[in-house]
Amino acid sequence: MFDFLLRRGNPTNHWTRAANLKLAAELDVPSLNGVTLGSQIDLLSSLGRDDSRQLGTLCYADLGVGIDYDDVKNLVGYTLVLSHAEPPFQPYSGEIVWNGQPLQGSHLTHDGISNLLGEHYWLDSDDDERIAFFEFPQYEIQVEFDTNDQINGIVVTSTPLMANPEQREAYGVDKPWPPTNVS
Repeated sequence: MFDFLLRRGNPTNHWTRAANLKLAAELDVPSLNGVTLGSQIDLLSSLGRDDSRQLGTLCYADLGVGIDYDDVKNLVGYTLVLSHAEPPFQPYSGEIVWNGQPLQGSHLTHDGISNLLGEHYWLDSDDDERIAFFEFPQYEIQVEFDTNDQINGIVVTSTPLMANPEQREAYGVDKPWPPTNVS
């Protein structure tokens, strides 16, 4: 009874996970399992029923994936959790691709990802983590690093955090918006 009440309106209630589910996130397109940002989230039904109880964000803790969608159920972003730093998530075990090439090993460090994505727009640092913001014409990639420069997580979104003047102020950003390297 409570499950029904808590999940009312959840778009995944009737989704079934594919038996042979393989995850693939393309950062340059960007897409998750071939579903590009702006597409209907129903195209991700092979992920099955999510384990969240909130609207707007779908949580697949066992897959290491979070999905954000808008009011009309279009995909606006996804999160890949690559470490156990975010309980209850398991590490994402799917493929991560940039320009057709899988990312692995040295690519999953600060220097490696910066070599692929280019110079970050902003780097926020504190004692526990660093977040690099990479800006592209239609989306933003946020990459979270641990203190050893290994990637903890990747957020891909069509609603860039850095586009918000209040967020730039909160992060202490001293660069103009939009970035000069994004057209």
